Parts: sequence; structure tokens; C-alpha cells
Amino acid sequence: MWDLTGWIISSDPRRLVLEATMDGPITPKKVSDKKDIRMEYVSRSLSELSERNLVECLNPEAHKGKLYRITGKGEDVISKIDENGL
Repeated sequence: MWDLTGWIISSDPRRLVLEATMDGPITPKKVSDKKDIRMEYVSRSLSELSERNLVECLNPEAHKGKLYRITGKGEDVISKIDENGL
């Protein structure tokens, strides 16, 4: 778990995108607006987070309006970050 924690905190966009998914399902556009991150960073971060099973896409067949939410594994990483003041 610490390797994923270090990987998340090494990138502001990854961390901000992961945090944005904590309030429930969210679209990439809403993440961009909420966290003031350019869409290309949001898209890249969501892809990377999905590959590591930290977030999941709820409607992968959609071409627009994809919804993402944090997974239990992602919640564990966020907890580690918060608990340790990282």
C-alpha cells in the first residue's frame, strides 16, 4: 500500500483527481472544474488510477459522460495519506 501512496503523492494531478472521486460518481469535466486541472491531466490521471484499481468507471461503454468513483483500494490510499499528513 505504501508504494501506491508514494505514487499518488508524487503527482498533484493524480492526488487531486483521486480526492475528487471521494464525494461520489463524477465526470472528468466535473473533476477538471472542481479541482481546476486541465482536462488532459484529468484524463491521464483517471487512466492511471483505473489501471491500478484506485478508481473505476461505472459506464465504460459511454463515449461521453463517463462516471468515475473511488474504489475501496483508493479509499485506503487516501486514508494513509490523511493519517500520515502526506
